[in-house]
Amino acid sequence: MKREKIELENTLEKEQESLVNRLWKRMEKLETDKKLLQLKIQPPHSFNTVIINLLFSYFTFDMIYTKQYYLKKN
Repeated sequence: MKREKIELENTLEKEQESLVNRLWKRMEKLETDKKLLQLKIQPPHSFNTVIINLLFSYFTFDMIYTKQYYLKKN
């Protein structure tokens, strides 16, 4: 009985982790798409600003995701 419970908990944890990973990837793609759309509608002089924001968004996401992964792991 205990073994089954542990196996179920492990399976649930893996499923949850998979869902979170998919949601993070989807959020990252949506954020990138949003930035690219902004780039298309903004005047050319703001090109550098959009690129900087896009890079900042990517690195911020990467830092948050990495931190959550290590916190969850430990």
